[in-house]
Amino acid sequence: MLTPFGYFDLMDEMTKTGCPVCNLLVRNTKKMLNTILYEYVTEPETHQMFRASRGLCNVHGWQLTEQSNVMSIAVLYKAVLDEILKDVAKGQSPSKRVRQLFGKKGNDGLVDSLSHNAPCPVCEKNTNFEGSYIAVFSDKLTEEKFASLFQESDGLCLDHFMQSIDRSTSQENTQVLVEMQTIIWERLKFDLSEFVRKYDYNNAHEAIGVEGTSWLRAVRQMSGEKGVFGLRPDTKS
Repeated sequence: MLTPFGYFDLMDEMTKTGCPVCNLLVRNTKKMLNTILYEYVTEPETHQMFRASRGLCNVHGWQLTEQSNVMSIAVLYKAVLDEILKDVAKGQSPSKRVRQLFGKKGNDGLVDSLSHNAPCPVCEKNTNFEGSYIAVFSDKLTEEKFASLFQESDGLCLDHFMQSIDRSTSQENTQVLVEMQTIIWERLKFDLSEFVRKYDYNNAHEAIGVEGTSWLRAVRQMSGEKGVFGLRPDTKS
C-alpha cells in the first residue's frame, strides 16, 4: 500500500511547536515564493498567471516582499500593471474613463474588468496541499505511531480541526480525533490557567515553566499560524 502524500512530513511536524498542517503550509509557501522568483520569473506562463490573478493576495503578496529578489518582484508586478492599464484603456473614451475612475454611474464594467479572474496562485496550490494533509488525518489517525505523535503534539488549529472533521468518512477516526484534540485543548487550558495564576503578584515567587508560552500557543490554536490563510482563494463569479 502506497504511503499517502504528506504522511511522513506530518509526522515530523508533530514533533514541533504548532499545528502540523499550518507548519507545512508555511514551509510550502516559502518554497513556492522562492521558486517563482528564482526559477520561473521569466516564464510566459508565470507572467500570465500573475496578470490573471492581479498578483498575489494580500497575505502572500507581503510575504513575497520578504524575499530578497526585488528585481523579480518588479518584473512580475510590471506585468500585472501592464494588464490593468490595458483593461482601463480598453474600449474607453477619455471622458468616460474619467467618470468611471471617479465612481460615477456605469462603472460596473470597469470594476469587473479590473477584478482578478484567477485565484492567487499560492492560495490555490496551498488549498490542494491542505486537502492532502487533512486527508491523512482522516485515514491514519487510528495508526498507533501516528496517533501517538499526535497525542503529544500541539494538535491541529481550530480551522484544520474543523476541516478534518468535515472531510472524515470514518466515524471511528472522527471520534479518535475529537477525543485527542480535546485532551490537547484541555492541556492548553490548564497551562493558560497556570500562566494567569503565576502572573498574579501574590504568586510571583513561583517560576514560570512551559505555561509561559501558553498565550502564544492559544493564538496559534484558534487562528492558525501567521500567514497560512490567504485572503483571496476564490475566483470571481
